[in-house]
Amino acid sequence: MNSHPYQFTLNLLRSLIEGAPAAFPHARKNAMAEVYKEFADDLTVSVEKIEETAYQFGKEIWPYREAYQELYDEYGRGAEEVALRDQLPEELKPKYEKFLSEKGNIERVRGQSLGLDLYFTPDEQAEIVRAELVAHDKIHGELERLIATEKQEEYFAALQAWQKKQAQIEEALQKLRGFASRSPKWGDEILAKVKTFEQGFGFIERPVTLMDVMGEIEYYEGILGIGEET
Repeated sequence: MNSHPYQFTLNLLRSLIEGAPAAFPHARKNAMAEVYKEFADDLTVSVEKIEETAYQFGKEIWPYREAYQELYDEYGRGAEEVALRDQLPEELKPKYEKFLSEKGNIERVRGQSLGLDLYFTPDEQAEIVRAELVAHDKIHGELERLIATEKQEEYFAALQAWQKKQAQIEEALQKLRGFASRSPKWGDEILAKVKTFEQGFGFIERPVTLMDVMGEIEYYEGILGIGEET
């Protein structure tokens, strides 16, 4: 079977769909997976169509993911750090605790950050990554259970808050997009930045934040001489 010309972008789309939290509607997730399969089987599909789909799917998943992350930070992160430590040999635990005390975190372990070699030998890194996989499955499984039961109300309150924040981001992006028509000199640059922000919903670019979009709005208001009335 021929490899897909845009396999990397397809992999990002698949990861986006598979990474949707358990609270995301299952029927919608399955429909997204079908679209991914169609793209994977179609060697003629354009990279632009894959990216646009990732953006659209990412917008749907984004508030669910952010709400999940909020509850993870509150109820899961510390527990996962402890669970990881419990999986380690006794002689490795002090080094792991030193790593955490110096701004180390689960994400650096999960991503196998290059900075790990400042704290651990290659064999120790392999042991920590193994322990993290066990801890991750345990804690995230427990968090999903909590969200489906006693933390359900808290999760959906967080989801509503993130949906409102997403609406604010999209409104800000629309405002930024409107600046493009005001200046032939800056129009293409502005539209490119809007696209980058949009792709952040689908993890094709780094995650989008309202603060980043507002920063660009303020920047171009200054360059274009646009007052507060816009």
